[in-house]
Formats: sequence, C-alpha cells, structure tokens
Amino acid sequence: MRSIVSKILIQINAKVGGIPWAVDALPLMQEKPTMICGMDVYHQTALGKKSVLGFVASVDPTATQFWSTSMVHEEGQEMAQALNSVACKASKNF
Repeated sequence: MRSIVSKILIQINAKVGGIPWAVDALPLMQEKPTMICGMDVYHQTALGKKSVLGFVASVDPTATQFWSTSMVHEEGQEMAQALNSVACKASKNF
C-alpha cells in the first residue's frame, strides 16, 4: 500500500509543476552551466510545402525544467533563421 500511495503522490507532484526526480551528478553539467537542446522538423507536402520546427531546451542546472516552442515555416523561408531565433530565446530563458 505504501508503494502505491508513494507513486500517486509523485504523479500529483509532477502534475502541479513539481520535480519528481533529478540526477544531481551529470558529468557534463558539473563544471559550467549547460543547456540541453532538442529539435525536430516535420515536412508535409499536403500543407503546401510548409514545415514545422519543434524546439525544446532545459532552463535549469539539473535539466528538469524546459522551455519549448514550435514554428511554422512558409515555402522559401530559411530554416536556419528560425533556428537562430529559437536558440536565442532559449538562451535568454536559460
């Protein structure tokens, strides 16, 4: 019963914005503040050659809180400009 109650409390904590777990000894984050980023680009020709960029980045030293955004790109728009824009915004949030 204790295990079940513990798991339910962890889920409640996570759903109200708490941090259920954290790794406090990541080697690459011990020396300097480090932001972890991830991105994906989705292309669908049915959208009229529009692409969607999804971007996520950690905003705290333990990489347990994240900032994310997505952008729709028109045909002919350079993807590098959008990536530069979201990377700058992520850096400011970090």
